Amino acid sequence: MATKEYRCVQRTKQALQDAFVQLSVSRPEEKITVKRLCEQAGLSRNAFYFHYGDLEELFSEIETGILDEMRARLVELERIGFPENVLGAINALTEIVLQNRTVCEMLMSPAYYTAFSEKTFEIFSNFNYRYFQKYNRTTSREVFDFYYTFLSDGFWGMLRRYMKSGEAFPQEKFTALCYTFIKRLLMPNEPSLSFLNA
Repeated sequence: MATKEYRCVQRTKQALQDAFVQLSVSRPEEKITVKRLCEQAGLSRNAFYFHYGDLEELFSEIETGILDEMRARLVELERIGFPENVLGAINALTEIVLQNRTVCEMLMSPAYYTAFSEKTFEIFSNFNYRYFQKYNRTTSREVFDFYYTFLSDGFWGMLRRYMKSGEAFPQEKFTALCYTFIKRLLMPNEPSLSFLNA
């Protein structure tokens, strides 16, 4: 019985989350209300308030789900050495975004992108700093954060362009291209960078 109730809760929450994402992506100019959300989800206001205090709490749960998935993938990559784990991180992030495309399109939209990008910046910059610090023999986190801002903004720009292009070429080629640029930034003295011709 408990399992059945849990599945029912999960279905209801998923329906509300899906409706929020659909409204955010298809009607970004319109303010989402609980009434409109429940109409989209085919659920009552009581169902919404049983699970969420407000729309901000619902959005936070959607965003946290994506961020937690990113953190979990990076934990797996800690066993791999540098710079291979950087390629792994690029692959992981690209896969997460493409597999959760509609949600990530919402998070990468003008309404949410600044806050979302700051959170992903913290996750990935902390992951990369330890390797950058060791390879370049520096302890200047302030310099690295400026450095990583350039790198991060470039990657997100490339990923958004790749998604808008309808994934014009295979994902493996896209991640290899990103790895070429990122590796050159993280390891500026490394001569063996040949992915641009891939």
